[in-house]
Amino acid sequence: MTASPHPIEALTAALSEARSDDLAGSLASTVTMSVAVHDDPFDGPEAVLLVLPLVAQALPDLHVEAPTVLDGDRAVAFLAATVSPEVPTLHLAVAVESVDGLATRIDVHARPLVSLAAFDALMGRVHFGDTPNESS
Repeated sequence: MTASPHPIEALTAALSEARSDDLAGSLASTVTMSVAVHDDPFDGPEAVLLVLPLVAQALPDLHVEAPTVLDGDRAVAFLAATVSPEVPTLHLAVAVESVDGLATRIDVHARPLVSLAAFDALMGRVHFGDTPNESS
């Protein structure tokens, strides 16, 4: 019997290929995603499926290193992308815990902080558009 792929493979594919069709089937109904720039986690697959395509859209040059399964239930992947020419490369570490082949917890850590701040601003523009002060 062939082991099912770990959900981190669907997650990194969704980020690198800007598609989330395979990801939906890899998320538990109780999945929680914690991200460095948000005080509160994103709860449920709908929230995760909303956020990840926006990340992929905002970071078209996102490079994903091969994910590593640490044991049957935990895996990690490292990603890097250019947010803007003015800031250093953004590095992301994504840790995924799973139960029965479904992601139950996703933790996203980012560095350096200056790039994280630039990425947060970029995500705001991707999701909400330019603010009146930025459009001139």
